[in-house]
Amino acid sequence: MKQFSIKEAISYGWTVLSGHWGFWVPLTVTLLSITYIPGFLVRRLIDHNAILIGVGVSLFFWIAQMIVTIGKLTITLTVLDGKTAKFSELLVNYRLVLKYFTGLFCYSILLVVGYLCLFVPGLYLSIRFQFWAFCLIDKHLGAKDSLRMSWGLTEGHVFKLIAFDIVAACIMLLGILALGVGVLVTLPVTLLATGYVYRKLQAAGT
Repeated sequence: MKQFSIKEAISYGWTVLSGHWGFWVPLTVTLLSITYIPGFLVRRLIDHNAILIGVGVSLFFWIAQMIVTIGKLTITLTVLDGKTAKFSELLVNYRLVLKYFTGLFCYSILLVVGYLCLFVPGLYLSIRFQFWAFCLIDKHLGAKDSLRMSWGLTEGHVFKLIAFDIVAACIMLLGILALGVGVLVTLPVTLLATGYVYRKLQAAGT
């Protein structure tokens, strides 16, 4: 079975980013803002005893974060297909949010069960199902079929994927250590690299 190249995946991510700084840096700032600013706002509201408003704001941004996550994966897939990505694609697949929530819930339950059975089963399941979101968005599948597709794609690639995930995590850590600013580079690189691996696994399975 043909294996993907970790070096090629990371190189692909860097090549795309370095050629389109003006797109990926603002996109990453947007993603980080939607991820972290809501928590600050909710804490401030709760500190001022506006608990119900805080809960409502938290729910709103939680849904927004799922939509934007779908969007960033949509953009990644667009780039991988050799097309020009647009900011508007962050919202183009918003109708998939319910499917995404269902998939996230199922994925989380599987991981909890796996890790309750000690570390190795949890790690194994996280590797086998890690591409469920790409599958869901790419093929517009339901939660069950997305998980099944990810399981099939990762067959025979577990150890290589563990190595890739370790490399990606180290790259992200370097970005955080670089005063946090480095994340503007490491986040898109690892996102694109992960999408590259997804496409390679698809090709290997055909």
